[in-house]
Amino acid sequence: MVRKLSESKYIVAFTITFLFFLTGLLIGVTMSNYRVQSLETFSELQRLEYDSLQLQYQYLSSLIMEEENCPALMSALEVNLANLEKARMKLEGYISRVESDKDQYMVLKRDYTLAEIRYWFLLNEVKGKCDIDVVSIIYFYSIDSTCKSCDTQGLILNELKDEFKDKLLIFALDLNFDEAMIKILKESYGVKIAPSLIIDGSLVEGFIKRDDLLNKLCENYEKEVDAC
Repeated sequence: MVRKLSESKYIVAFTITFLFFLTGLLIGVTMSNYRVQSLETFSELQRLEYDSLQLQYQYLSSLIMEEENCPALMSALEVNLANLEKARMKLEGYISRVESDKDQYMVLKRDYTLAEIRYWFLLNEVKGKCDIDVVSIIYFYSIDSTCKSCDTQGLILNELKDEFKDKLLIFALDLNFDEAMIKILKESYGVKIAPSLIIDGSLVEGFIKRDDLLNKLCENYEKEVDAC
């Protein structure tokens, strides 16, 4: 009788343990499928957003030939750059929170990196054609732990952007990202470390304090700017 009771306990314990294991397995599979579907949806939305930016870029490029389009060009360029930066930050923040396909992440990040560089080219064309007093900054940052001042430099740039508004356009590029155009820009301007800034074609290497950066920006404006 005692032996039969003990065997029954083992059977019940085994059954309960197996059910817990099976439930955990099913939950794990369900969550994995959800993460995959969620990432696929996010990637598709990012792709559509990027395609929209590309289409707008092509249209804006076609407007450069006529000087009367300059105000519309600058307004659209400002909006697109803001949207581009939000999309890039959303992409990096989302990917860092989930286990996902790194290859897909690299493709999307490359899309947005190239889009930023294209808009920088477009800005240079607009400045050559239109009478606008705008300063551009290419901000080379790094996402690894070696760049301890990159976050602070980014905050300073955001603060100055809020002050200068459409008089200052900022293009953020990952210094260590494996993209040919980033390598070309680094070699062209002699960029070696992060953070580094290219302010209207002039390299400022290493971290720069807010007041020093403000002075450098103000030196590049032809007319008086409120933020200066």
